[in-house]
Amino acid sequence: MKSEHYNTRWTSPPYRYPDESLATRMPSLRSAASARGSLVGPDWREYVFEADLEAKAMKFYFAQSDFVSLIEQPEFVSYVNSNGIEKRHTFDLLVTMKSAEKCFVQVKPELFISETFIAEMSLIASQNGHRADWVEIFTDRNPHPNEIYNAELVMSVRRDPPSTLDGRILELLADTLGAVRISWIVGTFADGAAFRAVVRLIDAGILKLVVPGRITPQSLVKHAPEWSDGR
Repeated sequence: MKSEHYNTRWTSPPYRYPDESLATRMPSLRSAASARGSLVGPDWREYVFEADLEAKAMKFYFAQSDFVSLIEQPEFVSYVNSNGIEKRHTFDLLVTMKSAEKCFVQVKPELFISETFIAEMSLIASQNGHRADWVEIFTDRNPHPNEIYNAELVMSVRRDPPSTLDGRILELLADTLGAVRISWIVGTFADGAAFRAVVRLIDAGILKLVVPGRITPQSLVKHAPEWSDGR
C-alpha cells in the first residue's frame, strides 16, 4: 500500500477572507454575560454565535458525516401557542443533511430545559413541517460531552495540511490483527502528529473506535468493517 494522503476534507485553502454570515440577525454586543463571537466553517463562511454552547453545537454538526450546510439564526418561524396566540420564534440553527432533510436546532443549557419548553418546541415543530423535518434541542449534556469533544477535535484536524502519516499508519496496521491503542501508533512513529493522523482516519471512516467514547491516546482503534473486508 502506498503512503497516500487521507485528509480528503482539508479545509484550509490559500487564505482569503471568509464569506459573510447568512444569519438573519447579528448577536448583540451589549451583554457581558455570554461569549459572543464567530468562527469559520468548512465552507469558509463566517458563523456568528451568542454563547460558547452555540459554537460547540456548530462544530458538532459540521463534523457529522451527513452534514451539508448550516445557517445560524435562520429566518423566524410563526406558530400559534397553546393559548391560541400567534407568535414568532427564531431558532439558533438550521441544519441540512445529505438526505435533503432539515432540522431546526435550539441551543440551551440543560439547567434551563423544562417540560413547558419541550412542549413549546414540539408545538412549533408540528406547525412548521414545511420549513424543517424536525426540531432538536442541543444542550451541554445532550449530545454526550464526549461526542462534542470528538467533534471539536475532528474539526481541528480537518484544518491540517495533507500528510503522508495517514498512509504510513495504514501500512503499519495492514498486518496487525485486532485493535491497538493510539498511543502505540504514536510511539511507533515517535511523532505526536500521528495522533492527529489517526483522528483523520477515524473521521474518514477507515478506522473506528473499539469502544465509543472520547478519542484519547489510550483509545483502542481498529479497521472499520467496510475497509477491513476490502483489504
